[in-house]
Formats: sequence, C-alpha cells, structure tokens
Amino acid sequence: MYDYYVDEATGALTPWENRVPKFTYTPGNFSNLFVPTVETTRISYFLDSLIANKHHVMLVGSTGAASSTLASSSGHSEKSMQIGAMSTILHAQATR
Repeated sequence: MYDYYVDEATGALTPWENRVPKFTYTPGNFSNLFVPTVETTRISYFLDSLIANKHHVMLVGSTGAASSTLASSSGHSEKSMQIGAMSTILHAQATR
C-alpha cells in the first residue's frame, strides 16, 4: 500500500520508484552528497503537500537521516514557513 501513490494525472496507483529523480555524481564536497531514494522522495512529497496546506510538520530522525536536508530543500521559501530544530537523546534501554 505504501509503495504506491495516486498519480494525479491518470488516477492510477503508481510505484514511488517512478518519481525518484535520477542521481548523477558530480565530484566535489562529499559531505554535501545527497542521493535521492524512494523514502526521501515520498517524504519530500508529503512534506511539500503539508506545508502548502499550512499544516505543521515534525521530521524525526537520527543523525544522518536527512531530516534537516529534506526540510531545507522543500519547495517553499523559509519566509513562508518557520523552521525550528530541536535535538534530544532518547534511551530505549530500561534500567534496573
């Protein structure tokens, strides 16, 4: 179910793979490298849709999960949205 989206032009269920942009490696700063995947494409789509409709969005992810990159690369200017960042450490291990 989550592997498909409804194509607005045809109304058909279409795999997210069809929306992933082609990646072309350009030598340069390796730390700025971003490889689009099905997951980042899906999140970007929903992020853009939610922001366009004035909904609040919270992206949660560990270091390197691209949440900051996705928020800053959305199709909306920073003037039209307020971006805040908060970091916290959560432990899943119970103590005795």
